[in-house]
Parts: sequence; structure tokens; C-alpha cells
Amino acid sequence: MKNKILLLILGVFCLIMLQATLISQNFIPTMLEKLDVPPGMTAIDLQGNLDVNPGPNSFEAYADDDYVYIYFYQNFGYVNIIIMTELGGTIYDSTINTAVQTTCMIPISGFITGRYTLILNNANGYAEGDFLKN
Repeated sequence: MKNKILLLILGVFCLIMLQATLISQNFIPTMLEKLDVPPGMTAIDLQGNLDVNPGPNSFEAYADDDYVYIYFYQNFGYVNIIIMTELGGTIYDSTINTAVQTTCMIPISGFITGRYTLILNNANGYAEGDFLKN
């Protein structure tokens, strides 16, 4: 008799946990909210994709007077990062592994005032955007 009651209680507990799991899965957000621009920075509007099926907010870039910040929210493998001047000269060129490094900070305090283009590319795609250095 005790075993039957124990099995009954265990069965009810399992059903409750299964129901809680099913309910919680219905509330998984389908899109991440885009974060506000951090104070003192300007967003770099990157046009393009680095993957065939990119997720929402898969990468973002910001600039301030001293650095360009690039945040990768999914693994794109090896990504080549290039910064070019208005005249097309390359002043920064580096490759990172986004499986290991999800944030990239590029010092730009030595750059002269002007418009620059940030280019990200990998084996699956390409993205670029302009920013101003004050």
C-alpha cells in the first residue's frame, strides 16, 4: 500500500514538472531586445550578414573617441576586421576567432578626425558600416 501511494505521489509530481516545462517553453522569447546604445558611444550601423541564417542582434558595433567596440553574439568562426579611411586606405586589419573572442576593442585615439568604414567579413558573409572619429 505504501509503495502505491509513493508511486502515485511520484506520478503526480512528474506530471506537474512536465506541465511546468511545457508552460515555460511557451514563454521563450523569439527575438532578443536590441540593447540601448551605451552612454558616450555612437552605434555603427552595420549593413550585411556574416552567416546564412543569422540570429537577431548577432553582432553590434559602437565607437567613441578612443575605441571601436564590436560585440559578437554568436559564433561566426574567423572574422576579418578592417577599418578603412574615406580615401580607401586600410589603417587596421586583423582576424579574430569569434568562437573564443566575443568582444573586440580597437584603439582609434591616434586616428585623425574624419569618416571611417568598419568592414567585417568571414567565409559566409560581409558587413560594413561608417562611423565618425571626432
